[in-house]
Amino acid sequence: MNVLLPFISLCGYGDMGRFRGFERQSFFSNNQLRIIAQMNEIFVDVKGMHGTPSHQASSNQTPIEFVYGEITNAGFLSMFRQLRAKPGMKYYDLGSGSGKSPMIASLLGLDATGIEIVPKRYQAACTALARLKNSSRDHKLTLSYHLNSFLQQDFSNADIIFCNSVMWSPATMAQLSVRARSLKNGTKIVSFKRLDGPEFKSIGQIPLAVSWVKRKLPFYVQQKMSSEDQFIQKNERFVSNLVQGTKIPSSASCQLQG
Repeated sequence: MNVLLPFISLCGYGDMGRFRGFERQSFFSNNQLRIIAQMNEIFVDVKGMHGTPSHQASSNQTPIEFVYGEITNAGFLSMFRQLRAKPGMKYYDLGSGSGKSPMIASLLGLDATGIEIVPKRYQAACTALARLKNSSRDHKLTLSYHLNSFLQQDFSNADIIFCNSVMWSPATMAQLSVRARSLKNGTKIVSFKRLDGPEFKSIGQIPLAVSWVKRKLPFYVQQKMSSEDQFIQKNERFVSNLVQGTKIPSSASCQLQG
């Protein structure tokens, strides 16, 4: 069974014959092939996979949650195309590692933000950003990286959110689900583990190529369906304390502003 069928039928991607061949690299546009080549050049020796979280890490997060793995550049390009990402959309990668997906998003014209709590990974992203500044002729790119916990940073204006949540604990997913209730109606969330709540509607899955196994892993696609829900209305004080009271500014950031 093709796990993409529910997503394709809901989003209107046309005939299946054309879609089946999409993920082969030969079906990428010339611009997408240029992005892959540019990313390979920028990240050729950028390292930042290992490391420990900063002091801002949530007390509920365990060491295993910081085990590192990546989605391939071609996988991210496939994801953005399937989500029909458009220039100007606001994209967030929660736990952005060395910063590849936000950089790809920015090269596609999105307003991209990466949030990473491990300093070495954040520093790797900033190193890559500096190389992008020196190599890119496009002065309209909008890209920023923040050293912070995504559980303590505002991402409520997102149009698309990506979470490589393979190793995240139930406690982390529960906290993220509460924070995500502040998202605007229509926001799409791509995550290995689903957010919990009636306001997050599952609309399909996208198989993505990853760095730690040869096969592709299915990531859920959910859509925020309501701007307010009964949980918030009934627990206004609790949610206010959890979502608003614990926001902490980034301890560091680097950016490229178009």
